[in-house]
Amino acid sequence: MNKINKNIILAVVLILVGAILINAQDILDIGLELGFQENSLKGFGITHNVNNEGIITVQFIIENAVLDIIGNIFTNIVPNTEKIAYIKLDQNLKIVQADFKVDNGTGVYTFDNNTIEVPEGTKVYFDREKGIELDIPDGTDLREFSNLLNFLSNGYLTKIKGSEIQISDDFELLAGELSIQNNGYLLESGGVNYKQNFFLVVNENREILIANPHEDMSDYGRNWIRQTDEDLEIQSLEEGNILVHFLENHKILNTDSRDSSSVFVEKGDGIIITNRNNEGLIPFVNHKGSENGQTVFDNNGLSFTYENDGISINPPKSLALDKIKNQNYQSVAMEIDSDSSQINKNN
Repeated sequence: MNKINKNIILAVVLILVGAILINAQDILDIGLELGFQENSLKGFGITHNVNNEGIITVQFIIENAVLDIIGNIFTNIVPNTEKIAYIKLDQNLKIVQADFKVDNGTGVYTFDNNTIEVPEGTKVYFDREKGIELDIPDGTDLREFSNLLNFLSNGYLTKIKGSEIQISDDFELLAGELSIQNNGYLLESGGVNYKQNFFLVVNENREILIANPHEDMSDYGRNWIRQTDEDLEIQSLEEGNILVHFLENHKILNTDSRDSSSVFVEKGDGIIITNRNNEGLIPFVNHKGSENGQTVFDNNGLSFTYENDGISINPPKSLALDKIKNQNYQSVAMEIDSDSSQINKNN
């Protein structure tokens, strides 16, 4: 039996146990107390209050607490750090906010008619207006939680935090925060390895959208990167920049363990790299220049800087002895052209 099936079975067992416990222990019928239908909002190990706007806050005050919202059962919940674990509901008993941590095993929870499986130890923050934020334990492989990945891809704005989070076969959140959006993943902070492209975000002007492979990016006004089977596109916004290091086994650039190459684009510049293996040719790079932009290719220490008024080339940096011994000093073969009329005029 694979791990996914075990998680699902465990989750079902937890729900059934929760239902049995609700019937077996002293039940607090909050719904009846507040004028709702009997058994519409009940549980044990919980307390509640209602604010002036009619928002009902249910707090989980013991480890094995259970809450049943018209058959939607929440259990296996503990507080986030020193906070109280809670769920807030409106006067229609719809969840408006939640803040809790998954206790033992997989947690299964339903928000807005969407059911998700959440790894053990995950901190869950739900807001009906903003979506779901998941602070996931380090080293989690989300490929084992297909239900969660399907939920994240349904257009519901969601944020993931964590380190060494494997999202797909060729996509790892090394450390930081990702927002899942309709057009891709927005890296808000930290670093990722996406299809052997390593890049970081350190401030708001460097937020990078990892766009869906066939997304139309013509009207997108921020930093973005997109890769298909044939092309890699990197585009900076007018006030932003992107630094990408190309790792070994890059499908577009055909890199190996000895290659060392990166590109930096800023202030509106961009590049398109096309794989030409089918033609028996090295990759082709189209530099897309802008009025104030700059693009710098660093190929094993040899830097090519493209600006509006021309190209400058800096000589290779001196190689360290250990790199020479290990033969780790190979450049990445590529052909570069620019669409900047000023660069072509001056060169």
